[in-house]
Formats: sequence, structure tokens, C-alpha cells
Amino acid sequence: MGRTLTLQKGSSADGVTVASNVASRFSSIFVVRTPKSRYYTFLNNQAFILKLVTAAAAEISAVSRMIPAFLMPTARVPKEYGAPFTYAAWRNTPLSSSAGEPTQYNSETTVRRLLRFESGQNLTLPQDWEFHLMLESPDIVDWTQANTFIEIHVDESSVATQVAGV
Repeated sequence: MGRTLTLQKGSSADGVTVASNVASRFSSIFVVRTPKSRYYTFLNNQAFILKLVTAAAAEISAVSRMIPAFLMPTARVPKEYGAPFTYAAWRNTPLSSSAGEPTQYNSETTVRRLLRFESGQNLTLPQDWEFHLMLESPDIVDWTQANTFIEIHVDESSVATQVAGV
């Protein structure tokens, strides 16, 4: 049986890289590369936590669009794996609260912030394949800002587990 990993900005040991986007063009801002002899499964309709901030410490525009994609080792560009969705559901929803208002971690508020794949199926990537979260925004994400954050869960399994059908 596999294990569930929590991947965040700075999780380089788990194959995670972050990058600033190109303004007003879809570009990869969050990439997860599946390690050797592993499978990563991204669950359809899972909540994910996201706070994207500019160098001026302001959140990016609510109309910024994101799209999940994957890149196989033989490809040159990521393939979209879902419909674009806007940042509006994440904007102005805090990661933590001292005043008791709902946060992105509250189960009753996560329904608006789900990672949805167009196929309606989970996305399982073998070793060396990459998951990309692509962003189209007039604003540039600054990953050096302390409050720029992303968190997503993946189920990790070994090649042996997949072959055995466990």
C-alpha cells in the first residue's frame, strides 16, 4: 500500500519546483516530478490550498486563470488535463485566522477550491512524468514572499505495488 504525501512550496525532496509565471500567458508555476520507481496519483476533486502573491505583497487578480496539466518525458510542452478555472475562490480566503473566520482548511469552504480533472478520473503519473499547475495572470507570482503558498496531496505508490495490483 502507498502513502499520502503533502507537497508544498519548498518540498524539493519530493520533486516539487515552483517558478514565477510569464505575465498574461499560461505558464507553469508549480511542477511535481514523479521520482524513480514511484507513481504519484493526484485525486480528482481534492481540495488544494493556494495563496499567490506578487512582489508588492498583493494577491493576484481574481480573474487569473489556472489549469492542471501533465508532461510526459518525451513531450516538449505540458498537456492540459482539465478546464481552466479562476483564482477567485482562493482570493481573500485566509490560510489561517485569529478572528474565527473560515480559512482554506475548513471543510465547509473547500468545495469551491477543488482540483478538478475534466475526465472525472484521478491522474496517475509514473516516474519522470510531471504534474504542472499553469497560470495565466496579468500579475507575476513572487515565490519569495512568505505568504505565497501552495499545498496539494498525492498518493504515492511503488512500481512493485502497482504491478502486484495492491
